[in-house]
Amino acid sequence: MSDVVELYVYCLVSKRLGSSPYHMSLDEFEKSLQENAGNRREKKRIRSRVYAGFGDGCYRYGDSESALSYYRRALREDVWMPVVWGKWALVRTGRAGQIARQGIAGLRRAVAAK
Repeated sequence: MSDVVELYVYCLVSKRLGSSPYHMSLDEFEKSLQENAGNRREKKRIRSRVYAGFGDGCYRYGDSESALSYYRRALREDVWMPVVWGKWALVRTGRAGQIARQGIAGLRRAVAAK
């Protein structure tokens, strides 16, 4: 499922940035999800992860307000995503959260390099 989620996120972020000929709007995403997901539970699971990934994309490109909105939407679909709760909380704290996220990302890169 993660490949499907990554593809949807890529297409949504590409649409927002105009960075790729492979893109889709949120309406197109929702239509595709309705046509291709097996059941209600699978739709909610995919939708929550796509919203969280799209929130990450918004954050990465400097749109904290949209990131916060999409993290909230993700959590409405699936409240059992502690990493998304953490990202949501850090975005809400503003500059301090931004510094914390940068520090966490740096630690992850350092651990991965070992």
